[in-house]
Amino acid sequence: MPAIVRSEATRHYGISIKRLIKTADTMLKLCGQASSELSVLLVSDQAMQALNKQYRNKDRPTNVLSFPLRDADEAEDSMSPLGDIVISTDTAALEAQLHKIPVQARLNRLLVHGLIHLLGYDHERSDSEHTIMTNKENELYEHLVQHERRRTMTHLAINVDHVATLRQA
Repeated sequence: MPAIVRSEATRHYGISIKRLIKTADTMLKLCGQASSELSVLLVSDQAMQALNKQYRNKDRPTNVLSFPLRDADEAEDSMSPLGDIVISTDTAALEAQLHKIPVQARLNRLLVHGLIHLLGYDHERSDSEHTIMTNKENELYEHLVQHERRRTMTHLAINVDHVATLRQA
């Protein structure tokens, strides 16, 4: 089942919703969750601050929040919804600027973080869980990068072959 992504953010920072959907779908497949439903909502810092205050009792915006909808004992391949991820585009854009990376790349990283939370990992429980979650995030992000590279290289190879064919004609 494809990921559902929608934006209620006031500024969009050149974010491609289509690319974010493809990334989310790819991540679900890489995690063995291809039949699960994932909802992603992009919001402003103001909306994120309200959610963070309501659900975590922290009166400030944050970059990403995850809301699992599946019980911990449900099967990983269950067709029930996996959960919701909320990302602040304002905070993501600021963090992208600080890291000198594109906003879309920062969103991908936050999407990975949110998804790992939905899969039951929590870096706030203990130092050991923080290490485990960080390793899982890095592993999934690296798989995502490899997948994107392979897909891009395939398109490049097809384009180069097409150009060579045109030159021969």
